[in-house]
Amino acid sequence: DFARHGHGRRRFLQGQDQLKRMLKRASLHASGTDNSYTGGAGSSLAVPSAQCLSPSTTVLDLTPHLKARLWRYLYGAMKRAPELADCIVQAAEVAPNLVRIKEVIESIETFLAIENFLIAIQPYQEVNKVVDVACGHGLVGLLMAYRFPKRTVLCTDIKQRDAFLNYKTAFDTKGNRASVGYDSVMANVSFLEGDLREISEHIDSQTCVMVIHGCNEVNSICIEMAQAKGAAWVAMPCCIPVDLYLPGCSVKLQDELEQNSRYQAMCGVMAHKYNAQWMVQIDRIITNRNIVLAGGSRMDLKNSNV
Repeated sequence: DFARHGHGRRRFLQGQDQLKRMLKRASLHASGTDNSYTGGAGSSLAVPSAQCLSPSTTVLDLTPHLKARLWRYLYGAMKRAPELADCIVQAAEVAPNLVRIKEVIESIETFLAIENFLIAIQPYQEVNKVVDVACGHGLVGLLMAYRFPKRTVLCTDIKQRDAFLNYKTAFDTKGNRASVGYDSVMANVSFLEGDLREISEHIDSQTCVMVIHGCNEVNSICIEMAQAKGAAWVAMPCCIPVDLYLPGCSVKLQDELEQNSRYQAMCGVMAHKYNAQWMVQIDRIITNRNIVLAGGSRMDLKNSNV
């Protein structure tokens, strides 16, 4: 799906092997003695060193050469709105310690995938609001708000992070006001602090509920809230407890090489349980929790080009 876009990804990635070598030399991969991933229901999935981007590396850690390559990726990936790359660069220049490499690349690739979904269902289902649940740094929601300026975006989490404010300020500073039609670039974005169950009143049939890397029951709560309101939904699961979806079933699918069989199987179980219409993945070198599910649209996506 991403290959269709072009988007300049290959100019930064230049093949997985080369990228892995570069990131390994730069200590951008997950490494060290504690490199396990703790899944739901107390399971522990080991993540081999030098397999995915490290979640802790920030722009502050990059050499000038690697920083230049990251900027090159950004401008290649944002061809539809190149000023978005300016926004992220601005955020990195103001607070490089708040801009994590994995989060940036992961957010961009996830945004591009969800953008496809929303564009595809647009002729069949009006979506005038996006609710980004447990948004964390909020970059995906902010990208959505800029890309679809006529839609309101509500970002929600227990607490608003400094990283969210840094990105939002950068969008307001470097974004193109003329293209969004507002005096303030991000006027269509709001933030709600609180428990995720409080967002139900903000969801209706013209909403898309989005939960990126929600853990444990967060995914099921969000999808079921969306379904109860007849809304579209997008989920990129992180921890998927077996007991929540397959009670009484013993799941032992951790093959030694990829160590991703359990995650893929549980995403399939989720897709079946919630009648997902769309299932794609982003590059696994970015994250090993890389599958995006979507549903709730009035369009038959099975034979579409999404």
